[in-house]
Amino acid sequence: MSKNKYNKPPIQQPRKTGFSQIPFQNIVKEGITQIEINDTLQIINDGAQNDFPKYLSEIIDKSPTAAAAVKRLSQFITGSGLHEDIKDIVINTAGDTMEDLHNAVAMDYTYFDRFSIQLNPNRGGKVIESLHIPAEWVRYATNKDRYDPVYHYAKVNPYLNTSEEYWGSKQVKTLRLFENVKEISRESRESEDYQGHILFHNDTRPGARVYSRPLFFSAERTIVTDGRIWAFHDRNTANNFFLGFVMSILADPDAGYGEQNSEGTYYKTFREVFEGQMNDMFAGVEQAGTGMVFYKSNENDPDPSITPFPAGQSDEMFTRLLADTVNTIASTFGIPKVLLPQEISGKLGASNEIRNAILFVNETTETKRNTLEKAYKKILNAMGISYPDENLIIPIQDYTDLPDVIFNSLSQAQKDEYLERNFNILPSGENEAEMEEETEESRGIITELRNPNGRSNN
Repeated sequence: MSKNKYNKPPIQQPRKTGFSQIPFQNIVKEGITQIEINDTLQIINDGAQNDFPKYLSEIIDKSPTAAAAVKRLSQFITGSGLHEDIKDIVINTAGDTMEDLHNAVAMDYTYFDRFSIQLNPNRGGKVIESLHIPAEWVRYATNKDRYDPVYHYAKVNPYLNTSEEYWGSKQVKTLRLFENVKEISRESRESEDYQGHILFHNDTRPGARVYSRPLFFSAERTIVTDGRIWAFHDRNTANNFFLGFVMSILADPDAGYGEQNSEGTYYKTFREVFEGQMNDMFAGVEQAGTGMVFYKSNENDPDPSITPFPAGQSDEMFTRLLADTVNTIASTFGIPKVLLPQEISGKLGASNEIRNAILFVNETTETKRNTLEKAYKKILNAMGISYPDENLIIPIQDYTDLPDVIFNSLSQAQKDEYLERNFNILPSGENEAEMEEETEESRGIITELRNPNGRSNN
């Protein structure tokens, strides 16, 4: 036989009947939370493949609900910005201000429950600039004593999470973990291989004592499921809702088929060749759908019996599943559903719910804002910059700026306009035309109710 000869499906084979389908795949990544010592790179791996931050950001970005929750949570952790006395202070040669640093650090803190800031001193040991270091670039360096539970150095690799990590590059730095200013001054003068200090913060908890694991990661499966739901809808719209098919063919799935070697042995079975072609043509988001193939070795074999899902029942299942994912993600992120774009209330009474939700999230994110403030004070102290003796981060304003008795006296359109101006949130389902007509009037009322200092009259 010639080497590349193709034959018709051989059917004079022993009778074999069966079916196959695309195998079920685990929706989450195994070993993603493992912590291991990597002696080769001299780091502590974050995940079995050292890719926990990359994996976490990827599943969030693929889930519209989780991405919206992260964005909303970040707004509350960032607050309304930094105190006016420090926000415009330039902290490095790139021209970044404290406000720039805060915005970048707060986003990292929201995603990963960790953040990092590099401190660079001059030759005299005085810190002259501070830089935001993306949290996903940082890994603890192993200690000379591998059983030492306290880490002293961290490695910063700007190539992490790329196709090639280049751990041998000169861009990979080993930085001393920042503890106090005196230490920076001493090491910068005495250590020959000194490359700088880094303030690397992790929110640790039981089960996550080395690298942080955000509590919302407990909804990992739900976040992945939410992303798959929307990918499924994307596939449906791309292929005109052609979801799949059932096919019966007369063939022996285990018989050789297709290309042969010089000895006449087939490289693949008929099943492998046929299903490979079917997968290429029909499987995947870009193709028509998934297929299930039933093999019959004799045309007299009975066809399999299949009971398909009724269309209405399938739609109901997806609607219920989507609602469950929104509820679970909102709960684990600590974001009331009314603050997520997927939640459509359409009720005139939703304003009170929004105001209470804002108060709730402001309160639950206060600890993170306090942690950031402590870090910023350390940075400013190290750079010899004074700061005010009050909150450095201005929280998102809540409705106490307008007392209840006054707020309740406003019309619905005025209430909504106030909420939109102060919180960038507008209840859906409201009459936008009516709100626009009363905008100028409501601004005048609210302005009159405030004293010159911007606080409400109580």
